[in-house]
Amino acid sequence: MSNEIKIGGCLCGKVEYEFDSSKVISAHHCHCKDCQKSTGSGKATIVMIPEEDLNLSGNLKFYTVTGTAGSHISRGFCEECGSPVISFVEENPGIKFIKAGTLMTPRGFLLHLISGALRPINGHQQMRACIALLITQT
Repeated sequence: MSNEIKIGGCLCGKVEYEFDSSKVISAHHCHCKDCQKSTGSGKATIVMIPEEDLNLSGNLKFYTVTGTAGSHISRGFCEECGSPVISFVEENPGIKFIKAGTLMTPRGFLLHLISGALRPINGHQQMRACIALLITQT
């Protein structure tokens, strides 16, 4: 992936971030109950990046819970508009999870990241569902 700066932030614009896309570790859909409750949907789409490669401005308020696997998950959201922006596992604070919906232009970027991780299951590709999901969410 080329070195391309990605930007994003919360709904009201008081929290903003940027990162070099070549530093991204991975992107995932998490379907655990905690992510479902925190997003109000069936999953959270997250982009994993090392903390040192993420430039963040603005104030986040954090809410910490013990996750379903026993880890302590801290979720950061804008104090003003309440948008969920970043989360991390306290036992591994050097990795931040960006909420993909906060990216300014997530469509092609997420499609590239997530489709690269897909594997055939029972002879079928997950690609079609992933593409449809990303197109309808952007």
